[in-house]
Amino acid sequence: SANTQGYLLGKDLKNATSFNEKTLILSSQFGAHFGVFTNYYSDRIIVYKDTSIDELNTILNKEDISYVVYIYERETPVIVKNHLDNNFIKIRSNGYEIYKIN
Repeated sequence: SANTQGYLLGKDLKNATSFNEKTLILSSQFGAHFGVFTNYYSDRIIVYKDTSIDELNTILNKEDISYVVYIYERETPVIVKNHLDNNFIKIRSNGYEIYKIN
């Protein structure tokens, strides 16, 4: 169904994260379409944003982000995913990668 992607990511985030940890999802487009489901099923603090590597590093330095999610076939450049791969531990999932930041 239409909400499946949001449901699956929400359930994965609920299982992988703690209640007070904040997650950055690198797709405002995903948030606009599926955020209501991801937010509900994860019951977590989630921010949706499109970023370059520089913007991502600024956010990670300024905000208390515990996890970052890269979603395949969305607007975030692959170079951002490569940066995440090279610097953070990832939890592979279905159509996205969840990275542990701190």
